Amino acid sequence: MGVYSKKRNDNSTACYYRFQYNGHRYCEVGGTTKTEALGAKEKRRAEVVSGDSDFTKTRDITIEEFSEKFLQRREDHASHRRDVILVNHLVRRFYKMPPKWRPG
Repeated sequence: MGVYSKKRNDNSTACYYRFQYNGHRYCEVGGTTKTEALGAKEKRRAEVVSGDSDFTKTRDITIEEFSEKFLQRREDHASHRRDVILVNHLVRRFYKMPPKWRPG
């Protein structure tokens, strides 16, 4: 995987890098130029390979906890009602149980 640049909303340019190691995908900002991003990518990859990485696994979260947090963050959006419907479908699909959220 490589390095690519992207314009930000404030018209500045950011260069990102991507690589994959041992089943984990890493995508981070590497600087403002592709050369800086390549250097940051090689440095980060060396950290990951040597085991000096500060990568920590996030705690496991259930679909119910995720759904609650997701819907709380989306309350102000116009599509909140549709989000509730989609979450209900996912919960039913994964757990074959009646959903506790109702569109409102």
